[in-house]
Amino acid sequence: MPKVSRKMGTRSKGDERARLSGPSSGPRTREPAAAAAPETPRAADLGPGIKRASQAQAIDIILADALADDEGTGLGCLGSMRYGKTYFMDRVHKAMLEKGVAERLLVHDCKKAEPQFAGAVVSGWQDFVSRAAELEGEPVIVFHHPDLMARPTLQEVCEVALAMAQDKLRVVVCADEVYKGTNGFQGWLKPKADPDGSEPPALYPLIIREGGSQHLSHTWGTQVPQQLPTECKVLTRSVAIFHSEGLAAEAAMAHFRLGPEAPELLRKLGRGEFLLYCQGQDWDRTVYGPE
Repeated sequence: MPKVSRKMGTRSKGDERARLSGPSSGPRTREPAAAAAPETPRAADLGPGIKRASQAQAIDIILADALADDEGTGLGCLGSMRYGKTYFMDRVHKAMLEKGVAERLLVHDCKKAEPQFAGAVVSGWQDFVSRAAELEGEPVIVFHHPDLMARPTLQEVCEVALAMAQDKLRVVVCADEVYKGTNGFQGWLKPKADPDGSEPPALYPLIIREGGSQHLSHTWGTQVPQQLPTECKVLTRSVAIFHSEGLAAEAAMAHFRLGPEAPELLRKLGRGEFLLYCQGQDWDRTVYGPE
């Protein structure tokens, strides 16, 4: 694996972390537990003037600019648990791989004891580097550790992505729960200092800001839009907003140019249904859902 030399800050990987608890036994491919297809959406009166469209139509909109401009893109998914965020992100990832927006998907999957995404599972940077040859042809690599205290960081996943980008690969980095890369509020976790005392930058926000031209895409999910850092709110090109209530619905309305009826509408959405915000545009009064 090459050293990570970045236009977005420079740091080598001579100080590979040894905090992870032992190497993995090899690639494991599994079906994701949480990515079951959503049920048929609830029959609900969504109000006058609300249009309906499919998730497939939403995916076409999300990837349109990336395909037209031959660059990376970004997608956020926010909303309450068990309303289909992981399933939809998985669909978008597959479309990215199929359409050539990305050649590799790297997932920071640290939500539960078992991985939520299918792919070759590694426990962190050190495990990835030690198994680089056998992982060479894997399109999806899931960074996960069953031990809560030994789980890889989002920073490690981004270091791998930047190394792949140096090899001219098109990569998408998924932060399944983006708050795992934050300080618990609206700021990013500060990475550990290098042995020489220098402080490396947080890499996920740099990928959001500058990755598109290097064919680096990003996706993220959250249940708590109130805690989203500025880069997620301002620079993510598309955001799918699922069922939300209370403060979360109000924050979504404030952040993503939704109309005043949004909090009530978001409360009505069924599983797999969402509104789609696109950067620089007002919501077009369409609800997307399962086909």
